[in-house]
Amino acid sequence: RAQIQIMGPHSLDVHEIRDIALLGVALYLRPDIRAPRIGSRVELILSLPGERPFLACGVVRHRTQVEADRPFLGIEFTALEARRREQLRNYLESGTAQLIG
Repeated sequence: RAQIQIMGPHSLDVHEIRDIALLGVALYLRPDIRAPRIGSRVELILSLPGERPFLACGVVRHRTQVEADRPFLGIEFTALEARRREQLRNYLESGTAQLIG
């Protein structure tokens, strides 16, 4: 299962991915974590099954509070190395990613 971390004061926390695509990721944060604002630049550590974790940069495009004030973010990837994008493409095409949710 894919996992994601947001670098910063809570970088050790693994967040629940709701959806992932080549263009970005949607995820839930724990209720006690302050969500970055819309337009904020973030650095992410993305871990795909069977692969080494890698860095991706993005911008928060969507932010809401759902499920007992649990923050939900939509992050658009802005910097992802070509080989990492290919890893992500392979993961998405494998069918494994469809199990998220």
